[in-house]
Amino acid sequence: MAQNLYWKIREQVAEELHKIWTGWSHEICATEKLSEARIKRWNTHSWMPYKELSVQKKEVDRALAEQVIDSIPMIRCPVYQCGGFMKTVEKAKPKKLIEESYSGDFQTPLLVCTNCKAVYVFRGFKK
Repeated sequence: MAQNLYWKIREQVAEELHKIWTGWSHEICATEKLSEARIKRWNTHSWMPYKELSVQKKEVDRALAEQVIDSIPMIRCPVYQCGGFMKTVEKAKPKKLIEESYSGDFQTPLLVCTNCKAVYVFRGFKK
């Protein structure tokens, strides 16, 4: 099954944000006096490619990516055409989520209007 487009975009944005943070943190490390503990922590747990991060560290980047994605007004309210913007609202994750096998297909976020609070539920593409 193909992974949901939203989750692909979220992963790409999270990876890019991690690259930006890594560059920034290396620059700060070179120009500012930081504690040895912080430098060791960053070197051990954070200064690595996004794909090698722990699930916990990835979740931090994913949360930031969602903030970025949600701040981009992409769609005006199609339900009542009130002029509000549709914002993504994540559904609750399955209780037994397994990182490696989770495709996200059944986890498409809802779109909720910022004005009238109408909910648009994506039901798939028609062929």
